[in-house]
Amino acid sequence: MSKLTLSYPAVVQKAVLRYLNIVHGIDEARMLALGVGMQEPLLQQPNENLRAYQARLPRVELQLKVGDR
Repeated sequence: MSKLTLSYPAVVQKAVLRYLNIVHGIDEARMLALGVGMQEPLLQQPNENLRAYQARLPRVELQLKVGDR
């Protein structure tokens, strides 16, 4: 029997979906969590030190769409 283990980003994605479902009543079937952190990293701002840049990296971005998918 294999044990399913989620990576850290997948756990965070699932937690965000559950939070939005439980607290705000948004149906999980209407949401999609997509982790793109390594593929689309934030750009470091001019004159931004490394510590400040690294503090901005763990994030959740929401895109709201109206109407059909």
